[in-house]
Amino acid sequence: MSFVQLVQEYLPDRPRGPGEQSEARPQLSTQLYRCGACDTTYISEEMETCPRCDGPVETTPTGRDLRHVDP
Repeated sequence: MSFVQLVQEYLPDRPRGPGEQSEARPQLSTQLYRCGACDTTYISEEMETCPRCDGPVETTPTGRDLRHVDP
């Protein structure tokens, strides 16, 4: 899956125009992780330490976690 497709999974659906059908999106098991030490965000299935600096990473809340999009 491409980077763009991964990012689109975390963004709300865009409005559909006439004749467009919404597509069912598969549920991904990836999450966003942020390293505070080097200020970098990663997309991964699971991550505990930063691959750049070996510092701890924190899970970044998704739009669903923050109730910005429907579950």
